[in-house]
Amino acid sequence: MRMQATTTTPLFAATLRPDRSLRLAGGWVAFAIAFVVAVPFLLAVEGFLLPGLVAFVAAGAALGTRFVATRESRAHPEYKAALVAAAGAGDTVLTLCFDGGWSQAAHRVLRNATLEAWEAYGCPAPGPQRPGEGEVLARAASSEPILRYADTAPRAGMTGRIAEMCLYAGTGVGAVTGIPPAAEVVARLAAEAGLNEPGR
Repeated sequence: MRMQATTTTPLFAATLRPDRSLRLAGGWVAFAIAFVVAVPFLLAVEGFLLPGLVAFVAAGAALGTRFVATRESRAHPEYKAALVAAAGAGDTVLTLCFDGGWSQAAHRVLRNATLEAWEAYGCPAPGPQRPGEGEVLARAASSEPILRYADTAPRAGMTGRIAEMCLYAGTGVGAVTGIPPAAEVVARLAAEAGLNEPGR
């Protein structure tokens, strides 16, 4: 079996919560259909879940946070450093804070000053009651302004208050301890999942 990294949104996604219960996106119906009709599908998982899930049913896995913190990633260096510095799932939160035109779409991010100020004000809806609403936090390499509460992830070439932007991170962020080449991450994941064994 060959493992492939992809940015395609999976039909079904599973995230292990800090209490070790599963959070499902796409639902059990999508999971059951894919399993019954033997359609290959991807699971969005934390890296440590990969071996069991690939062995059980998944044709592959989508791992976002782990690949953001690689040398080839175009993520901003401060964003990568924040992922490495995070202690674990407790440094993340599932929130509606960074809506940026994508209203009511929950997303998991690292805790930062923008999120904490928003929570201190009672998590207000978009509008003048949100602290710093409309404030320019950063600029893209093209000089395009990035507003506070934008859902834009920090990319290389951006300047400004990067640490206050939307820093997406999965619950497995604590396993991100460095910024290796992507090939090293893929090789490690393949070895852990037993995909290098004969017949796989």
